Amino acid sequence: MKYLELRGIYKHYDDFDIVVDFHIENGELFTLSGPSGCGKTTLLRIIAGFIKPDKGKIFLSGKDITDLPPRERNISIVFQNYALFPNRNVYKNITYGPESKRWDKMRIADKAESLLSSIRMEKYAARNTDMLSGGEKQRVALARAIAAEPEILLLDEPLSALDVTLRNTLRNEIREIHEKTGLTTIYVTHDQEEALSLSDRICVMNNGRIEQTDSPLNLYHNPKSSFTARFIGESNWLKITGISDDKVMTEAGLFKKPERTIPLNEEEKLSYIFFRPEYCEITGPQESGPAGGNNNLNYIRVKITKKTFLGSYYRVEAQPEAGENIKIILYDYFPYKTLDKDYAAFRIDPEKTICIT
Repeated sequence: MKYLELRGIYKHYDDFDIVVDFHIENGELFTLSGPSGCGKTTLLRIIAGFIKPDKGKIFLSGKDITDLPPRERNISIVFQNYALFPNRNVYKNITYGPESKRWDKMRIADKAESLLSSIRMEKYAARNTDMLSGGEKQRVALARAIAAEPEILLLDEPLSALDVTLRNTLRNEIREIHEKTGLTTIYVTHDQEEALSLSDRICVMNNGRIEQTDSPLNLYHNPKSSFTARFIGESNWLKITGISDDKVMTEAGLFKKPERTIPLNEEEKLSYIFFRPEYCEITGPQESGPAGGNNNLNYIRVKITKKTFLGSYYRVEAQPEAGENIKIILYDYFPYKTLDKDYAAFRIDPEKTICIT
């Protein structure tokens, strides 16, 4: 069912417009992602009621909430800076929402104890929030937001101020809490790894518009626009110099014409073959001659410029005979010794290439 629905939402600024339509299912963890300035936080604030759209409607469980003030929407938000109450300890921060809704004392205590256990901070209940670390503050902010049992939880770049290790830990905890509570959640981040690992679906935004809304798997392997292809994950782009009925000539070699084609953005003028770094298979050391022998479609010969061993895989940067460097990820152990050579040949899976034109 369409639990939250945005119909024809339009907001105008002097140098920027937001124009969106989308819906979120009940219990879904839905992520708004995109580069800084694309409009994702503004859209979150429109949903929360802090900003009123110029046009369009917002429906929650079928009810029009477009003109409701924030306090009447039963929506909680966690800000980037946590916004904890400095005059309240951890316990009192968590109980603020239930107390505001005038729950009975027993229900408030049960909820607080349950959430303190979920965020593993039972020992810190009486501690002032200014004595907490960044990660602890984030846990308390999350618990406070869900304590009053909102219909929707909004998270605005909640992990952006934390170091990488702590960010990864809390990312897993947010997913665990979501699975336990089943709370419909909208998560805003520009971090692709966060978006891919956390989300049921991701909405990729660009300049106030939606580029693609899809599952993490489909966004990664089946981008529908060149912007999505560039924004989500690492990728390689080989300039196309000629196209026939069944072949594509690139600056790095000859390719089978991909079955999939997606459009370029308006500002881009050149056509490309697109593929992910892990779609490459090393075929051996090779200093000269066509990489694939007589059947050289989808083979390229490169000079290896950098190789990094990362435990379960090698990350390779390589320079084709013409064009820009490409990135390659190799998971298979056996060809690694080939990387001792300066030159190597690679085959790119023709079923996984995309023509962007």
